[in-house]
Amino acid sequence: MTKVSIIIPIYNVAPFLEQCLDSVRNQTFKDYEVLLIDDCGTDESITIAERFIHIHGLQEHGWRILHHSHNRGLSAARNTGMKAALGEWIYFLDSDDYISADAISSLYEIATCEQDIEMAIGGINTLVAENLKNINGRIWDYLPMQEGVCKQSVLNYFLDGSYYMMACNKLIRTDFLRQHSLYFKEGLIHEDDLWSFCCACWLKKISVIHNQTYFYRIHDNSIMGDSREKIHVFAKNSVLSERIDYTLLNGLGYNKPIFIYIYFKLKGLLLSESFVRHKEYVRDLFEKIHKTHFWTIRQLWHNVPAKRDFFYSVMFKLPISIGVYFVPRIIRLCR
Repeated sequence: MTKVSIIIPIYNVAPFLEQCLDSVRNQTFKDYEVLLIDDCGTDESITIAERFIHIHGLQEHGWRILHHSHNRGLSAARNTGMKAALGEWIYFLDSDDYISADAISSLYEIATCEQDIEMAIGGINTLVAENLKNINGRIWDYLPMQEGVCKQSVLNYFLDGSYYMMACNKLIRTDFLRQHSLYFKEGLIHEDDLWSFCCACWLKKISVIHNQTYFYRIHDNSIMGDSREKIHVFAKNSVLSERIDYTLLNGLGYNKPIFIYIYFKLKGLLLSESFVRHKEYVRDLFEKIHKTHFWTIRQLWHNVPAKRDFFYSVMFKLPISIGVYFVPRIIRLCR
């Protein structure tokens, strides 16, 4: 059985693709397959990929191109790769990024150093285009978790931000992903945020190295470089709503760390100026929370610290249709 399946979705990445593929071809670790997912872009990316495979004779070494019939997005491309993967482990690589020569060998070594490890994580070097140096966004040039094997509170490490949400540069057991149906939600922006949250709900044992094995580009065409505010407000709203759904569906509603994590995500969204400018999404989120009964107001008040500043600030920012219903209940129940 192949040890590692490297999944690379391809969509309009012609300027970067050859460097990405070359970094995979030059891996010191050799027992791997490469699944290139053609997501029907409009540039010459797939022609570049086909030529690269032909020139280097890689079709004889487990390199395959899987074609979509039409553009379906990054989540669908990754899912296609996951379903076709033959390896014991899966590694996601975006086609505008590249990896160090020892990336797979380093991660495989720490992933197999003990039994029952489900995921190995490496460090990331973020490369920001010159015209985007001042963008707002988290840069993952660090990995605050201690190196080695983590056997306890993996979920808490994720919830407090000790390892990154990005799906790439993580070596993950294929059977773990399939057992828990951990596929990506299609049609969602910031799909990594939801997927990593769902994974963290089930992970029991992971390992970490600080070596920077992944080179992550932020450029004009990347999601991180996209400044369209409304799209990102909608996306963050959708991800939080999906997290609530996943929590409820899997009986995790009484998990206090998850409860507090989602509360503070909600607080951050509602108090951000961008959400105030797009109140239709705030309304949708509040209505969703009310319908799902993820918490009662009393439960929220007694379980989460520093609530009063949040509630009284929100009173002045909620759409009228929400505030008229919601705020009086807060005041009545929390006195």
